[in-house]
Amino acid sequence: MAHFTYNSPDALSLKQGDLIRRMDEVFRIISEIHPYFASESYNYFLLLTQSCDLQRRDGNKCKSRYITIAAVRSLQECLKREALPLLSTNIENKTGNILDEKNRSKLRDILEKLLNNNHPDYFYLHQSVEYGLTDSCVAFLRVSIALKAELHYDLLLNAKVLELKDEFKAKLGWLVGNLYSGLELRIGYHTVNKQVFNKMIQEILNSNFAWINNLKEIEKQLKDELNEEQLKNLTEEEIALKLKSFKVSTKKERVLKRLEEILQTNSVQNLDKIIFKIQNDPIFAELVK
Repeated sequence: MAHFTYNSPDALSLKQGDLIRRMDEVFRIISEIHPYFASESYNYFLLLTQSCDLQRRDGNKCKSRYITIAAVRSLQECLKREALPLLSTNIENKTGNILDEKNRSKLRDILEKLLNNNHPDYFYLHQSVEYGLTDSCVAFLRVSIALKAELHYDLLLNAKVLELKDEFKAKLGWLVGNLYSGLELRIGYHTVNKQVFNKMIQEILNSNFAWINNLKEIEKQLKDELNEEQLKNLTEEEIALKLKSFKVSTKKERVLKRLEEILQTNSVQNLDKIIFKIQNDPIFAELVK
C-alpha cells in the first residue's frame, strides 16, 4: 500500500511537489547547466514551481518560463547536517554519528518537525517502494535550480515518479512561499497514533547515531590514556571500541574520589586547613557545579 502522502503520478502534466528521478538525460542536462547538482548524492529532485504555472492548456506552453527543482538527499544526510551545531567534543566532530546523550532531545525536536513537514528549510518524503522511492528522503528547499520550461518540460515529465496529494502540495507551497506562520496545519503524520510516531522517531535516531552518556568525561579519560597523536589517528571503529570499554564514574563517585585525594595530602588533624583546601580546590569546584 502506498504511503498516504502520495497519489499515483499523472503522466500528462507536471505539478508542484512532483518527484523527479535522475535519468541519464536529466543528469546530462543538469551537468551542463549546474555541474554542482550532478553529484551522485542527488538521485531525486522535487519540483517547486506552482501547479497553476505548470499547466499546459490546449497543447500550448505552460505559463512559467522556468521550472524550479530542489535537491533531494537522504534523511540520514539531513540529520547529520542538523546535528553539526550540537557537536561539542572532538569525538563528535571526528565521527559525526557518535553523540552525547544530552543532545538527543534537541535532535528529536528537529526530527519531529521534519517528519511533520513543519521545518521551514526541508520537505520530508517518506519511502514508498511502490513508486520507486526506496529510502526516506528530504528535499532541501533552499538548494534549488531553474530549468527552462520550453526545453525541459517533457524531459522532467518523463522522469516523474510520484506526486503529492493536494493537501501536501498545499503545505509545500506554503513552505516554498514562506507563508507558513505556525498555524496548526497538521498534515504530516495525522493518521498515525502518537505511540507509533514516537517509536518511529526513536528508531530513526538510534539507527543513525550512537548515543553515549557523559561523552565529555570519556574524552578526558581517553586523553589520560593516549597522547594527542594517538587520539588524532584513531579510526571511527577504534573510537567506538574504546567507548564501549569505558565505564564513566557518576558525579557522586567523582566528588568522593576528589575528596579522598585531598584528604590523602593533608593531615586529618588539621580540619580547618582541609576545609579551606576543599573550598578552594578548582577540580572540586568544577565537580559540584
